[in-house]
Amino acid sequence: DPLLGDYLKTYSDGLPIIEMPLPFGGLTKQDYSKSIRTVGFFGYQRDEKGRGLIPELADRLLDNGYKIVMHDTSGFFKVRDRLTDVRILNSFVSDLNAEMASCDLVICPMNKLNYLHRISGIAVNAVSTGIPLILPAGTLSAVRYQNIGSTACFYEYSVDGIMEAFNKIASNYPQYAEAAKSGAKVWHEEHGVEKFVDHLVKCI
Repeated sequence: DPLLGDYLKTYSDGLPIIEMPLPFGGLTKQDYSKSIRTVGFFGYQRDEKGRGLIPELADRLLDNGYKIVMHDTSGFFKVRDRLTDVRILNSFVSDLNAEMASCDLVICPMNKLNYLHRISGIAVNAVSTGIPLILPAGTLSAVRYQNIGSTACFYEYSVDGIMEAFNKIASNYPQYAEAAKSGAKVWHEEHGVEKFVDHLVKCI
């Protein structure tokens, strides 16, 4: 990552540290609603990614009338009722961008300390798909993508902290959606599998 490159060079003993395109891309969202209707949680759910907060967070969202898409390959979450408002993805998703595109917002409730110096693949996919997203403040992903204008950050690692960021986007969703759409266009000009492979070939 360019934000880490200069720092890593101090450890490389002269070996090259090269910024490369990221091999993420695919379908981009085409149709945006005027407000948030469906919220997505994606990736392999584990403690460092905030799975302990998700049940209460999901209940809060459902109580407020939102629908949820839950990517849960580990079978961690148990849905007892309101099945019509929750869609569970229990297995590997072959087209993550397409699943994300069915959502209006993606929440990444990961632990800040675990992601200070590493990019979230889910955040990258959300950016490349053109989906507004919520991230913990101070993480590499939050710093990397703040200029797009499609993200809101939570400062307190809690359901209340995340809901505060959620309400910020919900109160002005069209602006965040337009920023996400523009950000995805720029993303595909600079990144993607083909650009990544082309860069690899040039480095050989």
